[in-house]
This record gives sequence, structure tokens and C-alpha cells, in this order.
Amino acid sequence: MSLRNVWEDPQTWTGYCPGLRIEGNDLDASPPPVPACSTTQRLQLKMDGYTQFRLQAQDTLVHKLADGINALHNSRQHHVFIALYDEFWALKQSMSAIVSAVLDTPIQMLPDVWAWRVDASSAGWGPHRDKLISTIREDGTPNSLTAWVALSDATPENGCLYLLPAGEDLQYPTHPTARISDWQAVRALPASAGTCLIWNQNILHWGGKGSRWAEHPRISVAIEYQRADVPAYNEPLFDPYVIPNFTTRLAVVSKQILQYAHMYAVSDEVKSAAEYFVARGLSQPQKSCNNASYRTHTPRLTGALT
Repeated sequence: MSLRNVWEDPQTWTGYCPGLRIEGNDLDASPPPVPACSTTQRLQLKMDGYTQFRLQAQDTLVHKLADGINALHNSRQHHVFIALYDEFWALKQSMSAIVSAVLDTPIQMLPDVWAWRVDASSAGWGPHRDKLISTIREDGTPNSLTAWVALSDATPENGCLYLLPAGEDLQYPTHPTARISDWQAVRALPASAGTCLIWNQNILHWGGKGSRWAEHPRISVAIEYQRADVPAYNEPLFDPYVIPNFTTRLAVVSKQILQYAHMYAVSDEVKSAAEYFVARGLSQPQKSCNNASYRTHTPRLTGALT
């Protein structure tokens, strides 16, 4: 059986992660309440380039996704395939609501997702900026954001995130070289499972190395977003509150494999399969899951936006 046949069979993936679903009928995808965005959080995003939220009522999803990434790892499948499952897209609903709240404007989801599992033998990504063109508006607010969720507790021992606040970065916002003049300005960002960190895409950041002292791996996922009123930074853009069908999910995952082929070993067979599914799944109009409970909806926000 060819790799294409293996990838395009949903039963292949539910076999790897029996605790997760693909276009299932038993998953409640309604948007949960999210914290209000405070003046302090918006100011921190402008000044330091990042802020954080606590996902509300998402513990079950967080634990299921962490288990799913562990299962993919044990099956020698890439962690980014977690984006094939309903639970990833259900969590995305909360992430989308948070990004919309912090930007206070309509948004679009970029076709950029990733997943990590950092253990004692690995590390997060090295120092980098998500984009090397300026995505910052004159008032300091971003046109695009990365939303990263800790699926397990992220600690210094298992490779938590670090960043250089915008105001401490002499090369901010677009210089590609990581030059740090004051190492005491570097900020560690340990995060408990269920924490959502948001940063603008010009901030200098990186993941640490795992160590033997870690109690468990650092497991996390990320999705990129942009304002709806600026040109697309990558295509195709997605409605942030639509959960796509399996064909589109597979195309998005395949696009990630090709985008990051320079960072990970990718065989010719994998590259060929990824190219096929990108062409098949992203060249067509966006389609949502057939399950009626996945239709577009407006996120519920608790508290007033200030």
C-alpha cells in the first residue's frame, strides 16, 4: 500500500490514537468561555510583544491531545499529524476566540500549525522570528500572531519557551540575527498545561532543551493568525471558527511538512505524498466537517473587553 493510501485513510489515524476522533459525532465543538482581555494584556502585547491567557474548561481536550501526541510519537509518526483530529480543531476554537479578543478585530487563521514533544533527547526550535518582514502597526499592535498552547506543564527542565521582550531587542522587529546585548533581559515563560501564550510574529523567541531532570516531555501546539483587514501572509486563509473536513486537514498538515522540510529529515516518498495532498486539498474551496455541530459560530466571551 502506498503512503498516499495510508495517509488518506482516517482509520489509519484513529488506529494510532484511539482516544481521538476524526469527523466524529460525539464531540462537543461549541466554543467555551474565554477570559476577557484586559488593558494590561493588550499593553503587554504592544510593549513586550507577548501576553498569556488561561484556557477555560479545556482540561479534557488538553489531556487528550497530549496523549495523542505521545501516541503518535510512540508510533513513529510526526507530531504535526495531531492536526488531523477533531480535538485539535475544537481547541482551535478557544485559541481563535482569544486572538480575536486580544486584537479586538476580525481575524483569519493562517495555514500554519505545528506540534512539539520535547524530551531529554531533543529541544525546541532555536532563536528565531516567525516572520522577517514587519507585522507591527504604528501603535505597536500586531497584524499577525502566533497562539501557542502548553498541553503539558512547560518547565525550564523540559524546554519551556524563552523570548527577548521587544523593548529589549536592539534588532527588533526584523533583523534575522539573534543578538542579545543584555542576557538578564531574556524572559523564561514556564507555563502550566492549558496556558495559551500569544506573541507577535516579529518577537525573538525559542524553545529550551529537554533534560534528564524533567518529569515529563514538554508537549505543545501552535496556530498562526492574522487580522482580516491586511493582505494574506500565507495562503489559503481559513475562517477561524470553521472546523475543516479531513481532506483539508490532511492538506494543511502536508503543507507544514513541506514548509519545514529544511528543519526535519523528509524522505522523497513523504515529500511526494505531501505535495499530492496539498494540491488536492488546498486548491479547492474551504469545506467544513459534515457534522452539523461544527458550523460557523460566534465565540462566547466572559466579562467585558476593556
